Amino acid sequence: MRIRRLTLTLPAHLKDTAQHDARRIAEALAQEAYQTGACPPSIAIAGHGQTGAVLAQRVALAMPKGGRNGR
Repeated sequence: MRIRRLTLTLPAHLKDTAQHDARRIAEALAQEAYQTGACPPSIAIAGHGQTGAVLAQRVALAMPKGGRNGR
């Protein structure tokens, strides 16, 4: 699977660590997409003052389940 384009809009409170947090979120998304074999066209997660690590987990949990690897 190849992800051709990924656009992340991060909350303003992550501006100082945006590059690091964006990478972490993208890696969580890519790992979950590989595990499930599917990637939705869009995922929206509200920031609510959470850290990049927590947002990465929430993005992974928002991915559709099912597909390959027994999920």
